[in-house]
Amino acid sequence: MLTRLKLAQLLTVLTTSTSVKAIAKNLIITDYNPQKARQFVLDDQLQTFFFGHRDEMYPMRWVHLSSFDMTLFLALTVKYQLHPLSVEDVIHQSISKVDRYGEHYFVSIEHLCLASAEWKQGQGVVQVQGRHVTIFAAGPPHFDTIITVAQPDRSFSKDWPGRTSEMPNLQDSWVEKLQKRLKAVRSRARERHADYLMYAIIDLCADDLLAVTRAFTARLTEREEKLRMRRLTSEQEKLDWFEEVGVIRLQIAVVSRRLRGLKQIVRRLGDDEDMSPVHQYLADVADHVNDAYGDAGHLQERAQHLLDAYEHAEDRAADRKQQEATLQQAQWQKLQTQQDERMNRTLFILTVSTTLFTPLTFITGVYGMNFVNSDGKPTIPELLNPQGYFYFKCFCVIYLVCSGWCVFCVYRRLMRMQRSLEDVVSPRIGFENDCDNSYSMMSP
Repeated sequence: MLTRLKLAQLLTVLTTSTSVKAIAKNLIITDYNPQKARQFVLDDQLQTFFFGHRDEMYPMRWVHLSSFDMTLFLALTVKYQLHPLSVEDVIHQSISKVDRYGEHYFVSIEHLCLASAEWKQGQGVVQVQGRHVTIFAAGPPHFDTIITVAQPDRSFSKDWPGRTSEMPNLQDSWVEKLQKRLKAVRSRARERHADYLMYAIIDLCADDLLAVTRAFTARLTEREEKLRMRRLTSEQEKLDWFEEVGVIRLQIAVVSRRLRGLKQIVRRLGDDEDMSPVHQYLADVADHVNDAYGDAGHLQERAQHLLDAYEHAEDRAADRKQQEATLQQAQWQKLQTQQDERMNRTLFILTVSTTLFTPLTFITGVYGMNFVNSDGKPTIPELLNPQGYFYFKCFCVIYLVCSGWCVFCVYRRLMRMQRSLEDVVSPRIGFENDCDNSYSMMSP
C-alpha cells in the first residue's frame, strides 16, 4: 500500500509537468516471448504502466531509460523495489562494477563509444563519447525483467585528456542493435531470459570499446605513416602532430582503465554459479576484452615509440642544421681569410714598391729642377758632367740590386718565422684534440 501511495505521489509530479510527454518518451518498454517482441513508448500511459502488470503472453520485459530523469527513475525504483545502494550508484555514476543484492544483479559500466563511424579509418582526430550504463536484472529463478539506464558520463570531461567537443547525445548504438536482435525473425535473445540479455548488453559495450581501440590503431598508423614519409612540412604541423600523439597516449590509458573495469565485471559474472547458462558467452566476451586490453597496452607503447622517434628525428635535424651552419661559417671565414691574405699581399707589394722607388723619385725630382744662374747654366754641377746620365743609370741599377737583395732577405726571414710558428702551433692543437677524444671516450 505504501508503495502504491509513493508511486501516486511521484506520478502526480510527472503528470502536472508541462513536458510530461517528452519525459515519458525517454522510457522504452519491450515485452517479448520466444515467438515475437512488442515495443512501445509511453506518452500519456504512465499510470497504466506503473500501476498495471505486463501481459501474460509476454513473460519477459526490458525497460530502458534512454535519458536520465530523476522523478521517472525514482518511480521505477518504487515500482520494481530497486536496492537503495544500486539507486545511489546510478545517481552518482559509480565506477564499473557488478553487485548482487539478494537474488538480483546490478551492473555499472563506464562506457566509451565513437561519436561517429567516420573516424574508424584514421582520417581524422578520434572523437569519443563517454556514457554511463547501468543494468538491473532480476535473478533466479525467473530472470524475467531487466532495467537499463543510459546517461552521459559526467566525469568524462575531467577524465578524458585533451579537449572534448560538445556533441549531441545520440541514441546509444547498443540499444538499437539489441532492439533489432529482439525483433529478428529467429532471435536467440527472445528464446533466453534476462541473464542472456544482460550478457548481450555487456557484449555490445565491449564491442564499442573494441571499436574505439581499433580507431586509435588506425589513427596511430596514419600518424606513423605521415612521420615516416616526412610529410610534416611546417613547424605548426610538427607541433600539432606531436601534441596529438601525446594526447592519444593519455587517451589510450583511459581506454585501458575502462577495459580493466569491464574485464572485472565479466570475471565476476563468470564466477557466479547462477549465471552458468551464459558462462560460455561470457568467456567469449572475456576473450574480446582481453584482446582489446592487450591492444590498448600495445598502443600506449607504440605512441611512446612514435614520440621518441619524433624527438630523435628533431634532434638529428637540429644537429644537421648546426653542422651546416658551422660548415658555412667555416667556409665564410676561409674565404674571408683568403681575401685578407690577398689584400695583405697586395699591400705588401705596394709598400715594397713604394719603398724602393721613393729614393729614385726623390733624386729624379731633385735633378729635374731647372735652377740656372745669370748665364743660363744649370746650378747643379752633375748636370754639366758629360757622363752624368751614365752615372745616374749605374746608380739606379746598383740601388735596385741592393734593395731587391735586402727585400728578398727580409721576405725569407718572414717566411721562416711563419713556418716556425705553424710548427709550434700544430702539435699543440693535435694534443688538445687527442685529450678531447680521450675524455669523450671515458665519459659515460
